[in-house]
Amino acid sequence: LMKTIGLELIKREPQMPEPFYWLWKFETKKNTRKDYGERYLFLCQNLSARDRRQFYLEPRLCSSLEEVRTTNENN
Repeated sequence: LMKTIGLELIKREPQMPEPFYWLWKFETKKNTRKDYGERYLFLCQNLSARDRRQFYLEPRLCSSLEEVRTTNENN
């Protein structure tokens, strides 16, 4: 269910980083994919002012950068 919701959010808002974080988190537990985390890092590092305004109601916007970066580096 979580994966389905994440994939649907990516279809609707491909510039929003948080669905990529949750998909990465889900896939990390299975030791499968890393590209969701890489996409999350890319989107957060390149977040424009317009994107920040668009997603201002998301309280966790890019708050997990260190977690993703550290985990990806260690794997």
